[in-house]
Amino acid sequence: MEGWPFIPQRGIKEKYEWLTEVIRTKSSEQRISLRPVPRVKIEQTFQLRGPEGYAASELAKQYGKTGEMIIPLWSDLLPLSNLSQGAVSLSVGFDDARFIEGQYVYIIGLDNRFEFKQIETLTNNSIYLTSALEMSYGECHVVPALTGLMSSDWSMTKRSDLYLIGKCEFYISQEIPNSPANPFPSYLGLTVLTSRPILEGSKTDKHRREAIEFDSVAGPISYQTEYADPISDGTIMWSLDTRQQIKELRNWFYVLKGKMTSFYMPRWVNEFQASRPISSGTAYVYIERNPALDHTYVGPVCIVKRDGSLVFAEIQMISNVNEDEDSLLMTTTFNDTIPLNDIEMVCKLVEMRLNTDTIEFSYTESNGADVKASVIEVT
Repeated sequence: MEGWPFIPQRGIKEKYEWLTEVIRTKSSEQRISLRPVPRVKIEQTFQLRGPEGYAASELAKQYGKTGEMIIPLWSDLLPLSNLSQGAVSLSVGFDDARFIEGQYVYIIGLDNRFEFKQIETLTNNSIYLTSALEMSYGECHVVPALTGLMSSDWSMTKRSDLYLIGKCEFYISQEIPNSPANPFPSYLGLTVLTSRPILEGSKTDKHRREAIEFDSVAGPISYQTEYADPISDGTIMWSLDTRQQIKELRNWFYVLKGKMTSFYMPRWVNEFQASRPISSGTAYVYIERNPALDHTYVGPVCIVKRDGSLVFAEIQMISNVNEDEDSLLMTTTFNDTIPLNDIEMVCKLVEMRLNTDTIEFSYTESNGADVKASVIEVT
């Protein structure tokens, strides 16, 4: 089987595409997972010289969207050295790289000599090949490679410096083994997304009440409420630095299965300004009274401490204490005293879900990745 040997030099994007049908009613929604295992697509951009561009174009014309090729997973690139011609095994620390028995490994030297080899078995930190290496290598790299197809046309642009910029998306037809795992804590039966976007990326919120517009052209515009509850949606972003962080977040997305599974997420806004220390053995949190808002919220909250730790609690009632303070009565008592100066914020824990079935990892030159996902409140 032919391999795609060209090295992307201008960015790699991995896309995970689930499929969920969301059925909304006036006051709730039902979600049905239609594709519990995602399709994986990899978008790559290449900077090629003339002969390389010619070879890439010929491969694209030969295989197109119908012929399987071997596609390297460049995001899992690993360094290696001193490989001998005739060797049938590679000693390499996997470092979470996605090698799969029966699939392939791509070996490429610093002088651009390369070969694709099929993997027979994986044991400890060794890769055993079905056939011996045809060349010897000094300093080189090994990359897991999987069977796939071109899922887009191959496009190439000639620049004034005579380099060719090629771009293509590949569909990985081989299912990538993954271990869905939840790296976050749970509260009241749901995962709590404790990644703090304001430190690890960014977060944007939008709040609205959906309505149907009636426009009589000449007369006034009127609106009718479409759903019983207002919704909040937005975008969260992560900037990940290590392969381990990427793996953990990817495994969590496998748990969510796109739009299917909901989770709690702190608002990360100081919605309830604490006015007193929180005493152990009590169920009260005292907050500054907000004259612009009559608090009616009942539900889970997150107390964010200045050392970064989080305390989860559930409000069962809000009462007025005096003209300056309200009290939040929780369903359980606090185990520890929290000094007022240690409380950074008290915010709602909101039940959310992904508002997209496609998650994209945009890999950086430093082996990290940026991830963006739209989210929406579950009503």
